[in-house]
Amino acid sequence: MKKLLAAVSMIALMGAGCSASSPAPSPRPTDNGEPTTAPKMSMGQFITGSWKIKSMQTVGGESQDVSGLGLTVRFDGERMQAKVCNLMGGKYTLKDDVMVFGPVESTLMFCEGKPGEVEVAFSNGLEKGYKMVKQGDNLVMQGAAVFVLQREGEPITDDGKVY
Repeated sequence: MKKLLAAVSMIALMGAGCSASSPAPSPRPTDNGEPTTAPKMSMGQFITGSWKIKSMQTVGGESQDVSGLGLTVRFDGERMQAKVCNLMGGKYTLKDDVMVFGPVESTLMFCEGKPGEVEVAFSNGLEKGYKMVKQGDNLVMQGAAVFVLQREGEPITDDGKVY
């Protein structure tokens, strides 16, 4: 038993020594030249603002560039507004990076061609929810289809800061 306790103690000490030798992240300078550490942005902070839908991929399909269609989504912390083919909006909740939408209201204009395809795929995902993933500066919505969104303008956060 003493040998087991000694072995566990040695492993714990070696692990502590390894973690202590890891270099600390270097702080970035502020405008006045003093170093600061940037706060980690939550997914809720990251998604808040306006986004342009760049691409769409349906299950079993290839990724399609839809950036030229002018399709947009905006998240403000509790509501989503989108202009796909129709205008749509509604409440959402974000928990563990999964966005679930409450009742979503939409105009009912007939949409044909690519905008109509995108709208059907996007709307189907609203019913089931989307896993939100930060991919560089882009936002990826993974659900019934996968959408890659590109930010339009600066992120808008509750505290008014850009992270």
